[in-house]
Order: sequence, then C-alpha cells, then structure tokens
Amino acid sequence: MKRLSDRMDAAMEVMDDERVRWLLGKKLTITREENVFGKQIAEGRYDLILHNAAQAELYRKLIADEIRDTPRSTVEIAEALDMEPSEVLRHLIAMRKWRLVEEAGTKDGYLLFRTIEPAEETEKGSGE
Repeated sequence: MKRLSDRMDAAMEVMDDERVRWLLGKKLTITREENVFGKQIAEGRYDLILHNAAQAELYRKLIADEIRDTPRSTVEIAEALDMEPSEVLRHLIAMRKWRLVEEAGTKDGYLLFRTIEPAEETEKGSGE
C-alpha cells in the first residue's frame, strides 16, 4: 500500500488539477444560478459532484504514479494501492481514452499499463 506521505502529495497535486479548480471556482454560479439547461444544482449535489471529481483525480494520480517507471497489471496496481481491480480498470479505461496511459505488453496473461508522459504524446502526435 502506498505510504501516507505519497497519498498526501498526490492529494495536494489534485487540488491544483484543472477540473477540480474549475469546479471550486464555479460553486456559486452552479448552486445559485441556472446552468445551461435552466437548472439550479443544490449545494449538497454540488458537494457530491466535487467530491467524486476530486476522488477520481486522486485515484488516477496514484495510478499514474504507480506505473510511471514500471508497467504493471491491473491486479498489481490494485494490490499496491489497496483498491479493487475493477475500480482500477475503470480508471485505466478513462485514462487510456484521454491518452494518459497505454498498454505496455503482457505478463502472466494480464495486460500491462504504463503512463504516457506529455512529451511522448507530443512526439507521437507529430509523427502521425
């Protein structure tokens, strides 16, 4: 399981995350005015949305850190982070969609994943 200090560092980085900061900045607008659909969101609902977004970003940050140097399987990541493999897989699918991770071979019949660094993504995009 990740050390508490590693989790705290990841949590601090999440607070700087663009999506979380956007939600924090929009609280008054979202809860006191109508959104683009003509609806006003209750503060409790807003708090739940913010909590879920921050939690997802934290898990994705921890997963990315776990596979930055060494490709790992969903099961290995889940064990290292004390998470359910199905939850790790859900995050990996989203991260793959956003081109934050990629498949890096197989081991014992399991797909391995690794983090794509921003410079790598730029290089891949320019060659296509």
